[in-house]
Amino acid sequence: MFYALKDPDHLVRADRARIAEKYYCPFCHAQVILRKGTFYQSHFAHKKQCLSKTALETSEHQDGKALLLMWAKAAGYFARSEVYLQELAQKPDILAKKKEQELVIEFQCAPLSYQSLCQRTTGYKQAGYQVIWVLGMNYRLKSKLDQKTAQFMHYSKKLGFYLIYLDVLEQRFEIDYALQMADLLELRYSRGYATDLNALKEFCQTDHHVSLAHLSLQQQKQQLLALESYVDKIKYRLRKQAYAENITLQQLFKANLSKRYYYPLWRTACFYWKSKIYLQYGEESSALAPAYIVHHFAYKFAFITIEKRK
Repeated sequence: MFYALKDPDHLVRADRARIAEKYYCPFCHAQVILRKGTFYQSHFAHKKQCLSKTALETSEHQDGKALLLMWAKAAGYFARSEVYLQELAQKPDILAKKKEQELVIEFQCAPLSYQSLCQRTTGYKQAGYQVIWVLGMNYRLKSKLDQKTAQFMHYSKKLGFYLIYLDVLEQRFEIDYALQMADLLELRYSRGYATDLNALKEFCQTDHHVSLAHLSLQQQKQQLLALESYVDKIKYRLRKQAYAENITLQQLFKANLSKRYYYPLWRTACFYWKSKIYLQYGEESSALAPAYIVHHFAYKFAFITIEKRK
């Protein structure tokens, strides 16, 4: 455990703690021991086993909950951790209340299925709770988006598509926003920071003037170079369909390449699914119902209605 309480509202990181001071577990409130050494990272340890069930969690999850709990209290909430909600059979990481507002904060470090995400979120909302999902470093964005991360995305006019992370070591939120995709290019996004819940709220309410970017000439050249190797990997069946239409796959793909970034909705590159639909349905492809395209080629989202964001 890398964080402990020096007093009820003061969370201290182990590498900044002093041996002479007393520190307490943020969850079971038992006194903990500060351990510093040359060959291992500074940390806090219980004298006896932690009485809280959080003892079985990773350090990232434990310390993240402690930070979120402290920030919720600093923002004026009556906040508790791991409170069992009997009507939902759920135990949110943080349950916070302020006047008429009831807030649930979930700090997700481990893998979570799309079905579980939807079920838990729906349960909280139906019970009257506002829900914030904050992601750990296992969900950090890479060059390509994947389903396990995409399902947590939100959308707002001020931020575009965005994800909220908690960097426990740096003690700050990280907001990856203005997420955009382009065929055969790396994911594009901006990153902002917030040092507590109030700063996070202010960041999300600020208009960041997000717009979809156009591709530079250099990026268009990158696309064409990547397309050459992409075509070589395409299955024979699709090649045969293109041949029947008297067109090469490279010509068809090139015609469907996007010249600008688009919303990060598609688990399959747009140029590919557009080409595939054309080969299968011909001129009738433009009349296909959006629900068909979404079902076959888009990510599954818990917080976004995709038909409105195509």
